[in-house]
Amino acid sequence: MNELAYPLTNYAEIAPEICGKLGGELFDNHYQYSGEVGEALVEFYNYEHFSLMFSHSKVHQDVKISRTPSTLKGYLAFDVLLKGHSQSFSVNSNEQLNQFNAGCYISTPITESSCVYEKGKNYDLLSVLIEKAWLESFIGKPLPDILQNPEEPLYIFTPLSGLLIASLSVLNQSDLQSAFRKPYLHVKTLEAITLAIESLQVGQKQYRQFGFAPQELETMFRLSNWLEENLSEDTSIQALSSRFGVNRNKLQSLFKSIYGQTLGEYVRSVKMNKAYELLFQNYSIAEVGHVLGYSNLSHFSKTFKTIYGCNPSEVQNKKK
Repeated sequence: MNELAYPLTNYAEIAPEICGKLGGELFDNHYQYSGEVGEALVEFYNYEHFSLMFSHSKVHQDVKISRTPSTLKGYLAFDVLLKGHSQSFSVNSNEQLNQFNAGCYISTPITESSCVYEKGKNYDLLSVLIEKAWLESFIGKPLPDILQNPEEPLYIFTPLSGLLIASLSVLNQSDLQSAFRKPYLHVKTLEAITLAIESLQVGQKQYRQFGFAPQELETMFRLSNWLEENLSEDTSIQALSSRFGVNRNKLQSLFKSIYGQTLGEYVRSVKMNKAYELLFQNYSIAEVGHVLGYSNLSHFSKTFKTIYGCNPSEVQNKKK
């Protein structure tokens, strides 16, 4: 298995180092890599109080990505996984989860962690390293208690809205050379971090290392992964309850606690995110509706417009 390890520091410094290890082609604020391990387009930017790295990749071989403990002080790390999942994830050398899934993972630089990117999978990841003191001043109030000591090991999961994930997921389709690219990423990054912190504040109180019992996360992650790969299947509460062996009331309650939205809302968000992606790739509206299990195309179009504020045909016209 291929392995890549690094300690957390400024992403504008980390990204070029990773590019050098991979043998990619480095530009001013991004690099491209294509080889036996996989393909990747990685952007990196440095702002006054934080740095970020946005990666869009597909791996051809299993790759283990590890973060070694860093001596950096006063910072928090936010990793927003937009696409892809891992079948193996550990923190501080202890196997904690068998799944790594879409949402926001908050950690401290001292925290050791690793995950396996799986062969054949696509991954979109927004990674941010931000000054804790500045973040509090930006938000205008103290961060949740669990984030108050950036010098202690920490790793927690918090959900983000499907609409935000859909919005961020199309970043890789926009113009890298646009003069608005850097400020746009600045705004979207702070939006994601603010919503992640809000999710922590309004969420359940029993945060442990991962915020929820690992087995509960694993079950819900397996369910959400299955949904993403079987969008045309029966996704009713009863069908999912039977498939995953969880009482329907427990399933609804647990899913909303972890993802911050009902199963129905989540399924709709995932389907519309996929719809936008396929339409952008020039699939016909009928083809998209079929892939997503819509027998009534007018219902599909109405749902799409509710989410994105435009008709599916307008997305196709933009592409042209």
